[in-house]
Amino acid sequence: MIIESRVSEILDSMESFAKDAYGHNEVLEELLDLQDEIVRITFNEQHAASANLKIWDVVKHLESVNKQNGYAAGRSFARFKSGAKTMENQIKSAISGKRGENMAYCSLRRMNTGCRILRNIELGDDPPTEIDAIVIKSGQINIIEVKNTKKDVFINDRSDYYSTGCYAKENCNIGNKLNVKQRLIKEAIADLGLPEVPIRSFVVFTNEDIEIHNKSPWVKTIFIGQLTDVLDRQGNRQILSDADMERIELAIKKAEIKREYPADFDVQQFKYDFATVMAELESSTDYKSEEDAYKKSIWFALRKVIRPVGAVSVGVLIGAGVVQSKKFMRSFSHKS
Repeated sequence: MIIESRVSEILDSMESFAKDAYGHNEVLEELLDLQDEIVRITFNEQHAASANLKIWDVVKHLESVNKQNGYAAGRSFARFKSGAKTMENQIKSAISGKRGENMAYCSLRRMNTGCRILRNIELGDDPPTEIDAIVIKSGQINIIEVKNTKKDVFINDRSDYYSTGCYAKENCNIGNKLNVKQRLIKEAIADLGLPEVPIRSFVVFTNEDIEIHNKSPWVKTIFIGQLTDVLDRQGNRQILSDADMERIELAIKKAEIKREYPADFDVQQFKYDFATVMAELESSTDYKSEEDAYKKSIWFALRKVIRPVGAVSVGVLIGAGVVQSKKFMRSFSHKS
């Protein structure tokens, strides 16, 4: 009952992920808030703030405490550790994606004037599709797909995208993904009655230290350092007027629907597992401390009682545990 009460107390103190769903741009902030809450509850608040601790610091600390207390939080700690790994990966992924998008956007802003730039546009219904950036020029509409990865990339002749390392991992068919984005933009501007304008897609890699092996004739890959130069050199024919470009921008924004999504893992279960681990370890630590103090007080009392006795072997039963027998030798011959 005490543990259940403490679990409820911890959960009531946590304010992150109060809603069931969040927009793409809100998820990272909520994840970081949840991490801060867990760190604050686990450690001294001042120490947590100054040490810049993260979720895995909490895992390592609680793992050590759990071991010291005879693995009092067995199953709950295993669930918490698994959830913490998922959460850590999501934070890293979100930060990496955000960093890559920011780098691309900063590069796009250095382009020559005369274009319109849209960022993080969501189009379509089932499922919705996010476009990292759209660059509207007088002679071409450009779709920018940003990749911020540390691994080498291989794209085969069917446009299947693989991250390579110790082994290749297929992520998606990047060609199909880009085709869907082109179709959604065409649908968004179809009723404007404008001249047909080419739509091109570029997969932009922010890490220029990796190798890109692209065998697809339909997918154009470039590094971030090439982005502005490539776009400045393309789509310069005067197909669209400034007014036309503005109408395209407004039509795409109008077609956009900002959606909210549930987290990619069970946040409430993860919070409950953390609270349970804390409550179980706190309870176990208090019990151990009280038990040790009780044993010491009994032992010191026994020493006073048995001190006048010669050779004595004592076994003391305390609750369900036994203090190991100790032999106190006192030779009467020494007295003489």
